Order: sequence, then C-alpha cells, then structure tokens
Amino acid sequence: MTAAGYKSIADIPHVKAANSTTLAAKVAFVRESLVERHTGRPATMKTLSSSIDAIFPGGLAEDVRSSIIQALVDQQLLTVTGSKVGYLPAAG
Repeated sequence: MTAAGYKSIADIPHVKAANSTTLAAKVAFVRESLVERHTGRPATMKTLSSSIDAIFPGGLAEDVRSSIIQALVDQQLLTVTGSKVGYLPAAG
C-alpha cells in the first residue's frame, strides 16, 4: 500500500469517481460509498442528491442522478418514501 493507504491511484475515491463513465459504474461507486458510511447516511432526497453530486467532480445531470437513485432502490439498498430515504438491513 502507498503512504495514503491506497494500492494505486485508481483506488483514490475522487479518481475512481471521475473514471466511472457508465451508469453501472456510477451506481456501483455510489453504492460502495453509502455502504461504507454506517452513520451519517443521507436521510432525505435532498441530502442524498447533494451527496451523490459531491462524489462526482462537476456533479451530475438530474436524469443521471435519478437513474442512480432508482437503481439503488431496485438493488434494495434503500427505500424512498416521499422525501425520506431509508436503508434496508442488507445495506450494512
């Protein structure tokens, strides 16, 4: 491991996010980020959207962000009820 704790430059979160060019890669990266955060997970759609935007340099278009959230719901990582976000037990 390098001094910063990463095996390679590609493992650094911001580099990994920037290299996520497909929707599937973006979904996987956001999922990994949310699973790693056992506390402090976004609890509303507004904070979830802001958190997703913060992960990717320059943010994301609304339709891409919505697709990521829908994919996470489909993967049963989270639930959305109105403006509230809940996390299922499989989320860690």
